[in-house]
Amino acid sequence: PQDMANREDVSWVALRELSGNGVLFAGFGRMSATVLKYTPTELFNSPHPHELPANPDRVRLDLDAAVLGLGGASCGPGPIERDILKSARPYGFGFLIRPLSAQGDPAAAARVSPVETAPVAISVDAVRNLVSLASNTPGAKIRYSVDGAPAMEYAGPIPFEKASKFVARAEAPGLHPSAESVMDLPAPRKTAKLVLLGATSEMPGEGEAARIIDRNPDTYWHTNYGLTMAKFPHALEFDLLSNQTIKGFTQLPRQDGNANGRVKQYELAVSDDRRNWTVVNKGEFPNKAALNTIPLDRPVKARYARFTAVSEQAGNDFASAAEIEFLTE
Repeated sequence: PQDMANREDVSWVALRELSGNGVLFAGFGRMSATVLKYTPTELFNSPHPHELPANPDRVRLDLDAAVLGLGGASCGPGPIERDILKSARPYGFGFLIRPLSAQGDPAAAARVSPVETAPVAISVDAVRNLVSLASNTPGAKIRYSVDGAPAMEYAGPIPFEKASKFVARAEAPGLHPSAESVMDLPAPRKTAKLVLLGATSEMPGEGEAARIIDRNPDTYWHTNYGLTMAKFPHALEFDLLSNQTIKGFTQLPRQDGNANGRVKQYELAVSDDRRNWTVVNKGEFPNKAALNTIPLDRPVKARYARFTAVSEQAGNDFASAAEIEFLTE
């Protein structure tokens, strides 16, 4: 929806037929909206207007809680901090759908207030093993329970160390309590403790290599792209502090909305002495910002691990990543 025709700070959207009858979408808060005849994929794959589908018999409506701001940081600044969508953060979003008659005033019909507190959104930060709770109702108080324990008032992200069942409900003055939100969380991944031993390239002041193991998905490692820009491959070496049985690894691309440096081809090697290396996995990541979880064909024991970025999704010479972890038994 951010490709074109997006509208920000929208309270309501009305779609009408030629007869005047239609449907109204009224947000509980401000939202972003896009109305087009074409999908983002159709627009992306059509360099010229005549290559778009001819007169598609449809209207596509996109409603969003938030949209990444403009700016790519490739030849200018990136989006301002306010307009960057962060990973593992709860975002609340809600709207009403109402019919519209030909004589109906959409602005008047949109002046509705919810009678119930918005439900609790439960989000999981799998990198830091934290659970966050949020309600879209301003001023709502959230109470939660873990594994049937007495309910507590939510005050901030909640750490979890085992498989758990979270139940949460929100309340606000003058409104009915929300329905219960329930989430069964699997046990956190077992991962090796890491020390970064070296990197073939890093960007000072922005993408130091140590950021790839700082357990903060909002920072990232980035290879140097200045006057001394290094070319592929780009490698990072880690000490697992003792011989570990490695079952796989996870790699999180940068989460600031910028795909620069997103790794495509990769290689993972292990060693007991940092002199003799054995490649245990190679492949390609999808071109997405989601967490990549790569299991090994069979577990291997090793003291050291080396992750090598071989190519980038857009064919650039630089690489980036937010986090990397090695899964253990």
